[in-house]
Formats: sequence, C-alpha cells, structure tokens
Amino acid sequence: MSDGTGKHSPVEKFFRMCLLVFGGIVLLQLSLQMLAEMWPWLVGIAVIVGVVAGLLWWLRSRRQW
Repeated sequence: MSDGTGKHSPVEKFFRMCLLVFGGIVLLQLSLQMLAEMWPWLVGIAVIVGVVAGLLWWLRSRRQW
C-alpha cells in the first residue's frame, strides 16, 4: 500500500486502472440503457420542435410578402 509519499506500486496502479475501466464500462452501460428507454420520447420531442420551427419560419416568410 501507499505510505503517503505519492508513489504507488505497479500492482496498485494496475488495480486502480482496472477499477477505473470497470467504472467507465458500468457508467456507459447505464447511460445507454437510459437512452434506450427515453429514445421514443426524444425523437417525439425533436419532431414536434421541428414542426413548430418550420411552421414559424413559414408564417414569418409569408408575412413578408
């Protein structure tokens, strides 16, 4: 183990790197799972916003004529 001087053994470095990789994989899996559950809502909201923006653009372009 570390004696507080900031120097770590190769085993500690390897173990810490494995924990960081494992944590990254777990967080990535959780975020992909949440995205898969919210995907229909996100697409629906994007379509609604696109339709509203297109309608506003069309109305503004007609007003100028």
